[in-house]
Amino acid sequence: MIFWLLLLNAQCELLVIHSSLYAKTPSCGSAGCNLDGWTQQASPNYYTCVNEGLAMNYLDSINKQMYRGLSYGYPKVQFVVWFDLFFMGTWNNEAIQVKYNNVLFATITYTNPTTYPYSTEFCDSKQYQVISKKVLIVGQSNGNLLITNMSANGKVVIRNLIFAVEKCHWSCRTCTNQNSCQTCFTGTTLNAFGLCTQCAEYLDPSLGCVPICDINKYPNSDKFCVDITEQSILNDQFKNPPPNVQWIRQYDPSGLTTISKCSQYFGLLTGNEGMEKKISQPTQYKHKLRIKVVLYLYNTIPLNQGIFFTINNNYIAQLYNSNSVITMHNGYILRKTSQSCAGVGSGQLYTLIIISPIPTGDFIMRIQGNMQITTTVWGVTQIQIVAGTCQQECLTCTSDFICSQCIAGYYIYQGLCTNSMQSDRLSLNTTHVITYDTEYPYSTYLVSDFINYNIRQDPETYFTLISQNFQNFLTGFQTFGLYTKKIFGGPYVWTNAKFNNIYSINNAHYAISIRMKIILGDLFAQQFIIEFDTNGQEVITAGPLSINLFGRSSTEYSIDKYWYISHSTNSLTITIECQGNGDLLHEYCGISDYYIVVHQCFPFCLVCTDSTEIGCTSWDANYYTAKFSQVDCLSNEYYYNYNCNPCNILCSSCRNYNLCDTCINNLVLINDLCTCSQGYYFDTGDQQCHQCDPLCQHCLQYNFCIVCLQINRRYSNNGVCECEESFYEQLGNDVCIKCDNSCLTCNGPLQTDCTNCNTIKNYDLKSDGQCLCKSHYYLSYGDCIECHLSCKECFGPNQNNCLECDSTKTLYQLQCKCNLGYFDSGISISCNDCPIIENPSFPECYFDCNGTIQWFNINCTYAPVCLSGQSIVNYKCQSICGDNIIMSDEQCEDLNNIMNDGCYNCQYQCPLSCPNCNSGSCTDICGDGYVTGTEQCDDGITTIGCNGCTYQCQSQCSDCQMGRCFECNVSGYMLDIINNKCIEHCGDGVIIGSEECEDSNSNPNDGCDNCKFKCRSDCLECTTNGKVCNTCLNSGYKTVTGSYKCSTICGDGLRISNTFETEQCDDGNLIGNDGCSSTCQWQCQPSPICTTCSNNLCSVCGSGYTLISTKNKCVPICGDGIVKTSEICDDGNNIYFDGCHQCQLMCQQECVTCTIMGCTLCEIGYTLNLFNNKCISLCGDGYVNGNEECDDLIHQNCNKCRYICDYGCISCIYGICYRCQLNYNLNQQTKQCEIIIINQSQQLYQQQQLNNFNTYQLIKYCKFQIQSDCLECESNFKWNPYNQQCQINNFNCQQNCLYCKQEQCIVCQNDFILINSICIEDKSFINTISICKQSCKYCLNDICLQCNKGYYPVLDTCQPICGDQIKTLDEQCDDNNNIYDDGCFDCQFYCFGNCLNCQFGQCLECEEPEKLIISKMQCYDPEKCDKGYYVSDYDNLCYSKCGDYIKTEDEECDSKILCDNCILICSSNCKYCVDRICYTCEDEYTLNEHNQCQFLQQSQQLIPNLFNFELNNTLCFDDYCYYQSQPIMKLQLINQTNNNIQFLNLFFDQEIKFNCKNIQDLIKIQLIDDDNTFINSTIITQSQNLIIQILYLQTVYNPIIQIKLNDRKCIMNQFNQTLQDAIIQLRTESIILLTESEQLATDILQNIANTIQYIIIITLPALLIVGQISNFLNFVDLLQFTQYQQYINITQTPNMQEFLQVFKNTSFNKILSSFSFYNPYYIPTQFQRNGSFITTSIPITQVYAFTILSHYALKSISKLMRQSTLDLRTQNKLLLKFHIFGNKFIHNLNKNNLSMKLQNLTVFCGLEICMNAFICSSMGISNIEQIVEFSISNISSISYFLYILNTVKMPTLITLRSKDNKLNPIYKSPEKYRINAHIYIQSLKKLLYPLCLVYCHKNPTVTSVGLFIIDFGYGLYVYEIKPFKNKLENGKIMVQQINSSLVNCCNIFQSINLLTNPKILGFIQMGLIAESLTHSFFNEVAQKKDIIIKLFKKLFHYSDGKVENPGIIEFLVYE
Repeated sequence: MIFWLLLLNAQCELLVIHSSLYAKTPSCGSAGCNLDGWTQQASPNYYTCVNEGLAMNYLDSINKQMYRGLSYGYPKVQFVVWFDLFFMGTWNNEAIQVKYNNVLFATITYTNPTTYPYSTEFCDSKQYQVISKKVLIVGQSNGNLLITNMSANGKVVIRNLIFAVEKCHWSCRTCTNQNSCQTCFTGTTLNAFGLCTQCAEYLDPSLGCVPICDINKYPNSDKFCVDITEQSILNDQFKNPPPNVQWIRQYDPSGLTTISKCSQYFGLLTGNEGMEKKISQPTQYKHKLRIKVVLYLYNTIPLNQGIFFTINNNYIAQLYNSNSVITMHNGYILRKTSQSCAGVGSGQLYTLIIISPIPTGDFIMRIQGNMQITTTVWGVTQIQIVAGTCQQECLTCTSDFICSQCIAGYYIYQGLCTNSMQSDRLSLNTTHVITYDTEYPYSTYLVSDFINYNIRQDPETYFTLISQNFQNFLTGFQTFGLYTKKIFGGPYVWTNAKFNNIYSINNAHYAISIRMKIILGDLFAQQFIIEFDTNGQEVITAGPLSINLFGRSSTEYSIDKYWYISHSTNSLTITIECQGNGDLLHEYCGISDYYIVVHQCFPFCLVCTDSTEIGCTSWDANYYTAKFSQVDCLSNEYYYNYNCNPCNILCSSCRNYNLCDTCINNLVLINDLCTCSQGYYFDTGDQQCHQCDPLCQHCLQYNFCIVCLQINRRYSNNGVCECEESFYEQLGNDVCIKCDNSCLTCNGPLQTDCTNCNTIKNYDLKSDGQCLCKSHYYLSYGDCIECHLSCKECFGPNQNNCLECDSTKTLYQLQCKCNLGYFDSGISISCNDCPIIENPSFPECYFDCNGTIQWFNINCTYAPVCLSGQSIVNYKCQSICGDNIIMSDEQCEDLNNIMNDGCYNCQYQCPLSCPNCNSGSCTDICGDGYVTGTEQCDDGITTIGCNGCTYQCQSQCSDCQMGRCFECNVSGYMLDIINNKCIEHCGDGVIIGSEECEDSNSNPNDGCDNCKFKCRSDCLECTTNGKVCNTCLNSGYKTVTGSYKCSTICGDGLRISNTFETEQCDDGNLIGNDGCSSTCQWQCQPSPICTTCSNNLCSVCGSGYTLISTKNKCVPICGDGIVKTSEICDDGNNIYFDGCHQCQLMCQQECVTCTIMGCTLCEIGYTLNLFNNKCISLCGDGYVNGNEECDDLIHQNCNKCRYICDYGCISCIYGICYRCQLNYNLNQQTKQCEIIIINQSQQLYQQQQLNNFNTYQLIKYCKFQIQSDCLECESNFKWNPYNQQCQINNFNCQQNCLYCKQEQCIVCQNDFILINSICIEDKSFINTISICKQSCKYCLNDICLQCNKGYYPVLDTCQPICGDQIKTLDEQCDDNNNIYDDGCFDCQFYCFGNCLNCQFGQCLECEEPEKLIISKMQCYDPEKCDKGYYVSDYDNLCYSKCGDYIKTEDEECDSKILCDNCILICSSNCKYCVDRICYTCEDEYTLNEHNQCQFLQQSQQLIPNLFNFELNNTLCFDDYCYYQSQPIMKLQLINQTNNNIQFLNLFFDQEIKFNCKNIQDLIKIQLIDDDNTFINSTIITQSQNLIIQILYLQTVYNPIIQIKLNDRKCIMNQFNQTLQDAIIQLRTESIILLTESEQLATDILQNIANTIQYIIIITLPALLIVGQISNFLNFVDLLQFTQYQQYINITQTPNMQEFLQVFKNTSFNKILSSFSFYNPYYIPTQFQRNGSFITTSIPITQVYAFTILSHYALKSISKLMRQSTLDLRTQNKLLLKFHIFGNKFIHNLNKNNLSMKLQNLTVFCGLEICMNAFICSSMGISNIEQIVEFSISNISSISYFLYILNTVKMPTLITLRSKDNKLNPIYKSPEKYRINAHIYIQSLKKLLYPLCLVYCHKNPTVTSVGLFIIDFGYGLYVYEIKPFKNKLENGKIMVQQINSSLVNCCNIFQSINLLTNPKILGFIQMGLIAESLTHSFFNEVAQKKDIIIKLFKKLFHYSDGKVENPGIIEFLVYE
């Protein structure tokens, strides 16, 4: 079940199979650029970008395509393609097509903008736009990716292409997604989790379940076969084999196959046929031979027969038929498939894997059949051999696939060899790569990406966007390709946005490490912020300039960051924010090389402080049964994954299930497997090996042999060993006798007793049973070879090797010569007859007759005279052979005719096999490659078993047969059955030969492994001879001089427990008898300290001692009054500073002389209080000592040596106020708080600001903090403004130094090494510094003669002296002491206690409940202080706190009465008072125990406390009493946000204190008369109040909230009085929430209004420019009316609130600000106005001035254009037309009476100023500044109003009645005055509207009624008077006023709560406002339709004809 849960939790990952087109400087030439393997359709085009230093191809209409072949052979979901498109040129909705295998998968359309957004940083000054795309390719396999440009004129450059595959889960054969299998591999099934079951052995992604991985793969921890590079010794493939495939076919004469050969196989073979090849010795010795044979089999193998494999004639494996099942013996069937062969039929193709030891030297491999029928046919298509299971770059392996030594230039990484320096490489040692995840034990990667283009998941899913400003993601993606890697962010992508990601961490851990490279643009000058969880932010600014990363600039910033964070929760939130200013080309941010490493706890640990076992504080239950090493397992078990697993049943010990170390019974270890030795078989019954038949080499049973002993010349025939062909069995002899070469078969008893002759070799069977050569053939090496044509019989192939001639020839000197009368035609054995008639063409027919040449048939009478030993032959003398006379032409005479006796036919003659024939004798030459004479063998043929041409074995061999050893009986040696020789027997305890050591075991960690010296696995760096360890692997260990292993460091405080050594304890010292011995083993303390001890563990301590069981230590009981060991004193109490505390001397820090009785002498500035023998500071003496903050004599704002600020200050530091409370203002001159009078809106704003101030996160180790800055850090810390943290004072170190002390570097940054307190980067220089130069002053070679200072001599080396205060290279520190808690112990940095974050001996964070002591930067167990005492973070001691009103032993008093600084002062009844101590009282008073005067009658009374409360709240002190009221709880509503959240403030009328820790749990919040399930509440505790946040879940009308305190004692005042009442109630405003349907309706209306609003806003500037000011003002009035709805003092319904948000930016103030150069800082009020008249009126005045100046500017332009037009009458025609067009435009403006309309704008601006004056007046007057503001505003408003009355020509009643035309202008021009009258009415309406809003604000009903009267009255006026000539304009105003009146009616209903559901009124109001906007806009369009058409016609209609006389043109001048 656990396995499948792990599968379901597996992360989906991508595999990048191709990335390209990202190189910065590709090679380009005439053929284009290097396209990373891409092919373009036509001759490539390319750009050469000079500024950016790169070149790139592009696609256009001609060269429009590029393609590339891609492949992936494993199960997948789909392909994913990412790329960036750089568009250039003209694109008109044209496309880029992406095809795969000619299937269209994406069409990317693009239309270029009018102006491209970019023209730099890509390719010189080319204009472009970049877009990123992602394409999914589904349902395809291997094929071509084709990208086509379909544009006619556009160009595109394709960059940063990534082709990835979304893999199926590794258990799937096919899948629907990454964690849902569709089909499974053979051998697995689909389970309930949607995945496939696990294979029994291994899973190959291309084959499915397999018994073993292929030879070029290895199994990972999931038993999943992954690829590995292997060195192939042989890889012969027989389909079109290359010339070097030299396999020899071994024929079986009795079963020759006549089947034609298949082209893809070697063969076909049958019966006992086979194939063999000599293979050269592997160049590098590895681990094993791994052999793969792909074999075709037609028809099944007969039962118990098969095909076997041998090396050097030694059996290694067999494919055979066992019980009708084809199986492998000593091998594996990897795969079986159907296969056909032409002419044969369909058969089976077997892929076989065989593992064998590597033989010595060259070897012969043979594959041979062992079948008696010829119907089974087989052939081989591939044979591959690799040199072991190690990868190619590995020299030696400790076991399968685990490399122990790499070749030069390679390092071990995760058990394999690599030469690629990973980006996560932390460091290198001589053999291993140390990466980020191997820096600490049990660490693993959580994130590892953006390193290159090999992304592991969709890069757009890494972070979640939270917020953004400006414009980001112009490419459409969150990532971008930056030359060599894919980064998050980057150019075009990220300039100002905030992201986060929440990671899940399931395993228990104690810390995380985070690394990333932050990339900032070349002009980035802002901040990059990163935050981990809630640990505070780190601000990162631009650092040193780096190399060019983007574009042409070489000044990008690349900042490497590293964080080590203590962390143990199961989630991690990372927030990143870039605060650029919007420039995506130069002010961007990016992240690359992003790593998160989780440092996990020790296995099975649930909670820990580090990765060690001792650092675990909570264990999983499985820990107690888990196993952690092989030592914990039995001998027949192997350790794996914290379990002991049983070995294979044949192993008695093993490394894993498949690799045995020792075997059971009499089995032997061969090839890491337990098997029977040669000649034995395994019986499954008794688990023993039994001997085979003596004739058998390997057998399955005694009587069934697989392979027979070849030396006996036998083969297995159906399990029986029979003689091979041409051999016969001799009775009583196991070895078959070889038949004579002439025999095919024979039956003996003689070799020549043939039964069949070798007809192939031209033998004939004679009647006597012998096989002789045919006539005209001679015998040579067993073969009958044809004689020379001239010979009838011969002994050799040449013409001088004749023995017998034809009758036409005569034998002479071993040659056959033609007789006289014959000639040799050369075509037959016989000579031909000469012709009778002489023919010169036959010269052989002539003869010499005494010097005369005659034809053969002419008689010659000459008879020569011959010598003795000669006779006449053909008229010549010729020697007579056999007469025992050696003539000149004879070499010898032996008087016989026997062959091979040295002389034949009187000529020397040796056998043909003789290479050196000397006068008829054959001379043997050893090493000539021939076995001759007495030679048994020849060294030139074989070097194994042959020495001096004689068979010879090693001296250790006891059974040598023909040079091969079959038994070794010499001690220390064993038989190598593969190479048949004796080798050293490693493990027998005898050191011989090349063995370096012998330990008789298989333990690789005892210094001797495989009989070679080897350091233990805890050693990191070992000497080359393997004897001495130089560097240990883990902390807590040290090297041992001359030893191969590391030893634990006893006394370092780290308890080590492993398979090698175990420390039972480590108390940080080497002192014995203290519970832990000097060897770190448990040891009891001596008696009488420990009285009962068992197994070195103390169980009972002596009297006066108590047992700490975890430390096995008895410690004295402090406080029992008895001084024991380690105690200096024991006063029986726990009082601080009384001279003895915790049984040690303790006085105050101010004490100079401390005794057991207390202090006797104080420092300067203190005086000794004889009352308690303590030092007290003297206030006013000019010194600041003790708990004094200041001194009244020398400091300001200091009272009684305490800094004070005025009342109202909430942040007082050093007597200076930095922040005032509500209703107070900070005077910047005096730095004191002054009370102010503010309205409710300002109070809410200040409270919000105050809350924001209080939300700043506390800065760790900050003493005084203001907002996010720290004014002063704690001791030993310093403020770092770059990351805004208080850090250890170490960041002023030298460059490249991470931590320094006293100007000397202690620790360097990464890639730097500390040499003589200097950080050095050059590693080659570091390596050249020898140890001698560092520690030795004078040395000779490696022997030190004199050590340097700080070292002492040990043998021939120098070791550092710890404790001499001289820090050497081997020491981290040296403080000349052995104190544990001072940061340096044993010259190494050491943190005391349970430190979570130890840095350079200083602890920065402690594990609870321990506390960090700032003075020592160490962790200590906190003391439990008595009441009134508090633990100090400085020294962990308990101190009393003066002012907490709790009197302690070291305080005389603690109150506000007769007590100063917790020291009693004399009362008024004291007669003689010295230093606040009364010595004599007045009459009738006496001194009490507190040295105060007490009334004599009360002297006998015991006053237990200084304070005494009576029932009537009266506080008394002696004879002085006064009334003190109880604190009263108050509740107020602060504000209401988001419609459903209310913030309440629970505060008190006097200073209080919280006595309960969890005050939130004691307060009950509930609704009265409502369901309490409607709310969720949260309480935030502050110093003197509680902030209550209430979240409403449903609509609640006017809820009543009740707050109840369950325990009154939790809140008291300073006199310990409880609350007067514990319950308080408050009725709040209604909470109205929208339903889903209501929210949808709100959104629809909001969108409608928003659309119309922005259409109107867009038209406003155009109306103002062309002079349509009346229309401009009308639209502004309409928008202003809508904005006024927010000012009515009514809580709007949520739907109306959302609707009004649409108009938040369209108020007239906002519009004015858009025209203004002055942008005042607006303080939010109810009216969204500034209370300052001056600052608000400035933009209004600017608009008016802008309009007037525009008016006069147009006049000036008109005159200039007129003059320039006159000058251009003979100039350019086009320019002249332009001037005429300008004049006409200005003329049209003049016709529209712009001057008159500017006057209306003046009126409008004046009204706005008047309204500002009203608002300013309503805020009241409280200071001189407001008096000036009030005066200026009112004078200005009155003046402006009078100007309006004068400007607007309103007729009087007299002029209306007058008939005189001069006095009655209306009679003369009524329309003019009608419009002016309307302006007056309209102005009055605008003036009344804000007056009603401001002065009726407190009563919303009156405000709404007033506004209704104003709107309705103005509407009636328009209806009756119709002031506009245009009916549409009158109708528009009517509709606006009706809608406004109805809106105000809804406000009236809402103010009196007429409806229970006010949301209905909100929807009505929203609809009315939306209708007003819509109607007004379309009405205005209808009115101006003809004017707009006419205007455009006039503006653009002018003659194209030639201007004959420019002088007659009418120039229109603007008036």
